[in-house]
Amino acid sequence: MLMVQMWGDVPLVLKPMSVAESYAMGRTPVAQVYKQIIEDLEFAAENLPSKLNVSETGRICSEAAYGILAKTYLTRQDEGDVILAQNALMNIYNKPGISLVPFYEDLWDLDKKNGPESIFEIQYKGGPNNPYSTYWRSFAPFENHGGYFASGRYKGLELHAGGGGDNQVTDDLWNAYEPMDPRRDISIGDGWITAAGVFNPTRFPIKWVDLDAPRVNEVELCDNNFIVLRYADILLMLSEVTGDPKYLNEVRQRVGLPLWGSTGYPLDRYPILELAIEHERQVELALEFHRYFDLKRTGRAPTVLASCSKAISHIQPLFPIPLSVITQNPDVMTQNEGY
Repeated sequence: MLMVQMWGDVPLVLKPMSVAESYAMGRTPVAQVYKQIIEDLEFAAENLPSKLNVSETGRICSEAAYGILAKTYLTRQDEGDVILAQNALMNIYNKPGISLVPFYEDLWDLDKKNGPESIFEIQYKGGPNNPYSTYWRSFAPFENHGGYFASGRYKGLELHAGGGGDNQVTDDLWNAYEPMDPRRDISIGDGWITAAGVFNPTRFPIKWVDLDAPRVNEVELCDNNFIVLRYADILLMLSEVTGDPKYLNEVRQRVGLPLWGSTGYPLDRYPILELAIEHERQVELALEFHRYFDLKRTGRAPTVLASCSKAISHIQPLFPIPLSVITQNPDVMTQNEGY
């Protein structure tokens, strides 16, 4: 689904191919790709065990298939897809073994991986000779002002050289958090002390921080998992498809914020439920790679990006097909419009 969202028509390969066959394989229309994705997810949802019955931690469960199926319906937006998405989501809601964790920070605690909120979580194991995670290294700050990697101290621990500075925090995200929302400081570091002892106020993601990770050849061998789908996402999609704020309010209640429709909620900024859901997804799922795809499928990307701090006045709906792909097979690979 991510490939379709990024590039539109993509090759749909359903069987092993020879090299000659692959050169004749062009881009398959989006509608046909979505049809196959949905068929595969429906089969998986009906045949996989539930989360409580998986044979091994980290194995994919039926609830994961239902959740991704619902998101596929909401992205495709054919007639009747909202009802189909709702039906898929209700196969997850209040299921045994699936719930919000009591404290938001528990989601990123390395001792509490694969908790009850996690529905689809990519597994990593830190340390030498293990399938370690690279997220913390990628998202750790990069001091690009002087052209060198950041080093110094963060929360009293050494911040090693080698940060990639990816997934940067914008002023728009920082300012989107309401006063007293604990998720901001759990999600974002507001700066670090450089090796020269100077505070650098550049913000960076800390959801995947692993300051105790062992290092080999300047690479942190981190122990973080990566949560692809979690229960808070399911609840927010349920409010989206039902028009009922009770699911959104479960997410807000976890962090002690005023419920939508109650005194204290910032109705001046989010006066309708659609905007309230958009806001909640931004701060609840911050830096987890949902934001752009959310805005794109709701049709809000042009408006939001035009008014953001970077003031992006024009965006292309699709990414360009890589030149290497077109060069490799110019007879059947075409470029997306606008590139």
